Amino acid sequence: MQFNNTLNISDILEIITLITILIGGFFALYKWSKSMRIKRADYIKSLIDINNKEMILETFTLFDYNERWYDQKFHGSEIEQKIDYTFTYFDYICYLNFMGVFDRETFLLFKYQVDSIVKNRQVHDYFYNLYHYSKFKGLETSYYYILEYALKYKCIDKDFFDKTSYRNNKIYHKYLNWID
Repeated sequence: MQFNNTLNISDILEIITLITILIGGFFALYKWSKSMRIKRADYIKSLIDINNKEMILETFTLFDYNERWYDQKFHGSEIEQKIDYTFTYFDYICYLNFMGVFDRETFLLFKYQVDSIVKNRQVHDYFYNLYHYSKFKGLETSYYYILEYALKYKCIDKDFFDKTSYRNNKIYHKYLNWID
């Protein structure tokens, strides 16, 4: 067995081509990574901009000051639209968090609002009605990911899942029509 230690011009060109391709590949990967970080930052900024919409800010006044907003007059009212818009937005935020799109630091930008929602007793009453009405109709419950977040952090009591709890627990009321 004998080795040939000579390099041809074609061998040198192949090595240069391979090095050029590797450098180009690393450069493209770096640019792509930087571009993705910028797109992610823009996306998070757009979420923050939505978070600062007047409708959401107005809704959070109800949560922050623990005002009573959920009663028999709620369904079909103007406030229902604002509350539902807010919950839809934060359900999406919880969905993104659940799917791992957000890292811990990014979710912290929204955690105060999500925690305000899941710890509010009026929200519990509203979700109680939505949950049992959905089950009665055979549908998935609205605001699934907010509810999952609330369950994960033990913000909802065991009576929530009992459709007759409104009879004994003063937190819950029956404002929607379901059979118990």
